[in-house]
Amino acid sequence: MSEDMLEIYRHGLFEKRGFRKVDFYRLFGLAKKEVRKRGDYLKRAGERTHQLIYIVDGKGIITRDRSFLGKVPEHDFAGKIEFMRTMTADKNI
Repeated sequence: MSEDMLEIYRHGLFEKRGFRKVDFYRLFGLAKKEVRKRGDYLKRAGERTHQLIYIVDGKGIITRDRSFLGKVPEHDFAGKIEFMRTMTADKNI
């Protein structure tokens, strides 16, 4: 595993979340790194998504109709609920 991946594993508390290093390595082997700028949207209301987003550096803000609903902190996942709904709806998984 690269030093960058080990850093994410440690700071993201993946071991406490129940991921062994091999599980983490497999999960991130499927990942695609994207760099977003401040103000970019990760997802818009009403959009279906099949992505699970992990924030390495920075934070996400959840809003609806310009009202603040919450934050997604650094080293946490965004899109968990939508991703899980997709996974449980697909009978092939």
